Amino acid sequence: MSSVFQALIERAEQLKGYRRVFLGFSGGLDSTVLLHQLKSLGLNNLVAVHVNHQLMPEADGWEQHCASIAASWACDFESRKVQLGNTGGGVEEAARSARYKVFSECVTQQDVLLTAHHADDQAETLLFRLFRGSGLKGLAAVRAQTSLKMDKVSFEVLRPFLHCSREQILDYARAHHLSWIDDSSNNDQHFDRNYLRHSLLPLVQKKWPGVCSKLATSASLLAESDALLDDYLAGDFSQCEARKERLGESINLQVFQQFSWTKQKHLLRYWLAQNHYLLPEQKHMVEVQKMLRASADATPDVSWGRQEGGCSLKRFKQRLYLLPRVDLSQQGRSFEWHTSEPLALGNVSSLAGEVTESGIAPGQYRIKFREGGERCRPEFRDRSQTLKKLLQELGLEPWLRDCVPLIYKGAELVAVADLWVCHDYAVPEGIRPKWRLTAA
Repeated sequence: MSSVFQALIERAEQLKGYRRVFLGFSGGLDSTVLLHQLKSLGLNNLVAVHVNHQLMPEADGWEQHCASIAASWACDFESRKVQLGNTGGGVEEAARSARYKVFSECVTQQDVLLTAHHADDQAETLLFRLFRGSGLKGLAAVRAQTSLKMDKVSFEVLRPFLHCSREQILDYARAHHLSWIDDSSNNDQHFDRNYLRHSLLPLVQKKWPGVCSKLATSASLLAESDALLDDYLAGDFSQCEARKERLGESINLQVFQQFSWTKQKHLLRYWLAQNHYLLPEQKHMVEVQKMLRASADATPDVSWGRQEGGCSLKRFKQRLYLLPRVDLSQQGRSFEWHTSEPLALGNVSSLAGEVTESGIAPGQYRIKFREGGERCRPEFRDRSQTLKKLLQELGLEPWLRDCVPLIYKGAELVAVADLWVCHDYAVPEGIRPKWRLTAA
């Protein structure tokens, strides 16, 4: 029996336990072999997903090829066309981000995603990250099994070919007379991975045959060490009083700063990984250290990553906040809201209403945002104050204050999100607004 196929035989029962098994299917050699093997297992919950990046003239033909292969093997098939955004990490990173965005739209928590990464891919990833100065988590490279979270969707990812070489996969494909796509862009050595694959690794392999397998083994051992370190850090992190916030999470800054700077760095990486954020580069850690040493009344922040997984660290009231990197601006916008219907406030937040003992009267309202100079008297105060002062006293995080929905009836401010109802507009059995940050 092929050693390539053996890895899947061992996972057959596990795969049958998922609602659906999705395969990232490019139509290339590796994913074609994996799809062929999955069908050989007799899975009836298999879905091949093809992402058309529209980067090459042949892209539509490749999509049709994948659809034809899936149909001939009686496999469910989905395809999506994507436009690559500017992630700041080049075409390769933008394409990867777009693919996983599509996967997150297809795969649910009851499903699993399989990709056809193999030992040669693992070796390239390890070297690439080593040259970039990655730490332990980065050098652990591609994991055989991991949990991925995107757009608030979490799902399992399995990579059953990590122990197999590209040569073994090619031998299998030839033995079974499979056809696959050869993407000419994979030979373009302007791309970092292609340079590693076609120029650097062949030179190394001449001196040390089998080096890709050895590098893949090293990555696996590093992954074990990283998992052990996470177990160790979990105990210290539990002391930091992590809690969910309206947006993101926060920890107790005073407790956190009792640890050495070395441990603080590892705890930060642990926290980021638990929330599926991009890990910071060394230059970002230097800025984080400056932020942590700033005066107690300062509210500095450090951000990194423009694509999926980008995040910010902010300080406020002796808490350290970890936030998704999103645009919260609502300046100049307004919306009409009837309390009987939920309302999306652009891509930033949403507003809904529920009946409570005291709230605003049911009906139609206008939603606006801070412009400066607003005043009101909350139901729990005996006089009016500026909105700016009230939000400060309430302790609402500074970065949320300009996107707080202000609820108006005509020219009168009647409520501020779900923070309070203004004194003259509270009625028994009224509607209490519920404000939710979309990216939370």
